[in-house]
Amino acid sequence: MTEIEFVLARRQNAFFAELATILRDELRALGVTAEISPDGFSAPRPGLVHVLIPPHEYAALNGGELPPEPLARTIFICAEPPASPWFEGNVRLAPRAGAIFDINAAAVETFRALGIDAHHLPLGYTRSWDRFEASAERDIDVAFLGCATYRRSEVLAGHATALARHRCELVISDNDSPNPATSASFVAGEDKWGLLGRAKLLLNVHRSEFPPYFEWVRILEAIHCGAVVVSERSSHYAPLEPGRHFVSGAAQNLATLAEELLADDDRRTEIQLAAHEFIRERLPLRDSAARLAA
Repeated sequence: MTEIEFVLARRQNAFFAELATILRDELRALGVTAEISPDGFSAPRPGLVHVLIPPHEYAALNGGELPPEPLARTIFICAEPPASPWFEGNVRLAPRAGAIFDINAAAVETFRALGIDAHHLPLGYTRSWDRFEASAERDIDVAFLGCATYRRSEVLAGHATALARHRCELVISDNDSPNPATSASFVAGEDKWGLLGRAKLLLNVHRSEFPPYFEWVRILEAIHCGAVVVSERSSHYAPLEPGRHFVSGAAQNLATLAEELLADDDRRTEIQLAAHEFIRERLPLRDSAARLAA
């Protein structure tokens, strides 16, 4: 029997700790022994395989390097957009891994173009995140969750007049250091689920114009909670379909798309129900958990 240990650093980003938790839960549901270690790598023993989500952050929080001995028995799961410094950190460490996965197919393509044998690990539906209530009263019209970048600030400022007409909750974080828990500029865990469960729409703006990276985690979190996603155009969003499971458009048109949906309860409900049903029936996270175990 294989035992899988998700190795986390203390004060690691909640974003990654939450991914480790849902993968652990799905593995356990498949009958696989899976644990989370917040204290580094356990001593080697037969059948033990380690997982880092992601390697660059664990290394950065532990002096910049990874211990050499267990890496051949360690799986890397990466979740950073290509061309970002964090992705480059994962690339630097990748040759030392036993296996490499990424949650976004665009990043997998970039890894492979660099000669790194990476594999896709799609995210999907998990009961651990499901807070869907079709009839819930939603007192937030538009929510935004994301770290501060010049481009995001510029896009949001361009929509300020339209957004000011509605009840908005903009949670803009500082990612210069990890965000391990809810703070004045960041939401995690039940605070995040509560906010998304109150929101009619989630506005999704890319960190940078290129690449047009589909923010799978944020979008799936919204769908799990019944918030309809209005996203600027992205690549590698399949099997989700724009217009059916989320709304997509140019960055300068996001406020217009949002206002149209806020004025059309039937259309918003149609997308909300279709997206949640699709991920529950067609995109179960257990499939990726089984791939990870294999």
